[in-house]
Amino acid sequence: MHNVDVLSDVDLRALATAHRQTGALATLAAMPRPTTRALFFDAANRLVGRHSATTGDTFVRAPQGQATPLGFCGIQMVSPKIFEKMMESGVFPIVACYLRLAGAGEPIFAHRVDGSKWRDCGRPEDLKPL
Repeated sequence: MHNVDVLSDVDLRALATAHRQTGALATLAAMPRPTTRALFFDAANRLVGRHSATTGDTFVRAPQGQATPLGFCGIQMVSPKIFEKMMESGVFPIVACYLRLAGAGEPIFAHRVDGSKWRDCGRPEDLKPL
């Protein structure tokens, strides 16, 4: 899945390969970048929590080693099995679903895409620098 308001050169083949190799329920393209809504991943690249500028840090599981904040790129590979585990209905933020699943012990992983070009273009002012 790929957010429609994101431009990037993220290697989707590498993301798919990483997803298959880990057997994850979801694999999220993530990189160190400024964001007010960072996700925390542990030393094994498992999703363990999130940071919110308004509510602070929330952890859904204990990290193995250090928890690193990364920006989720809005690009992810998901296993078809994830749909059996989704309890959310209607319109909902996918990150909330990922956090719930990670807290329940499901394998939600980061695939680091450090060095990739990435830009959120969801607002008209985001397009001006292009």
